[in-house]
Amino acid sequence: MRLRISSAILLVAVIVILVLPGDFPLWIKAEQAGCGLLLAGVVYNVNRAKVRSLFVS
Repeated sequence: MRLRISSAILLVAVIVILVLPGDFPLWIKAEQAGCGLLLAGVVYNVNRAKVRSLFVS
């Protein structure tokens, strides 16, 4: 449950960093975009019904 919540919050934070105009250099935004893509995969996988059924709470 903690992984599901924290990964979703971190993904939102990455998206906020990406959409803020001009506050960060381009290389930081590129790095965050790469991390955001990987994190989106984590969010997708930990929220699938098959994975959730393995950890009944």
